[in-house]
Amino acid sequence: AKVILNKLAQSKIKPVKVWRGMNVPEKTGKFPGLESYVVGKTIDIGNLSSFSTDVKAALNFVNATGELEGWATILHVPSLTKGADVDQFSAYEGTEKEIIVSGDFKILKMFYIYPEGNRIEINSFNEFKEMIKNDKLKKPIDNQQFKQGKIWIVLKEV
Repeated sequence: AKVILNKLAQSKIKPVKVWRGMNVPEKTGKFPGLESYVVGKTIDIGNLSSFSTDVKAALNFVNATGELEGWATILHVPSLTKGADVDQFSAYEGTEKEIIVSGDFKILKMFYIYPEGNRIEINSFNEFKEMIKNDKLKKPIDNQQFKQGKIWIVLKEV
């Protein structure tokens, strides 16, 4: 099944917007950490990564991770042209709207969305952390922490 999915993930599809919600650690370990995310850099999202055509599904996945180590992160590909639509095979058919994706993607944009919705563009996660450390960013309201916001990363197929 893995071999078949790997081949299908490289299939051409009608361009579609997709999102992936995940909790990403700051430091690189088994998987790349946010420290390795920089605008203009190419990243490998892995052999088989699950994305959704429904942004709410990605957001629900991030919100369900709770207070885990790492940062709530949304990967967004505005025009995906290769992948495998596997929604009909999923136990969550119709809710996750799942597309399996693989390969390299270039980081076009990064931004941080505050818990209350305001957003700022950043060039890298490390720049964002420095801005926090040096009090260069507006603090979240109502005693919220920066970690209660989300990191958004816009990608393009390479």
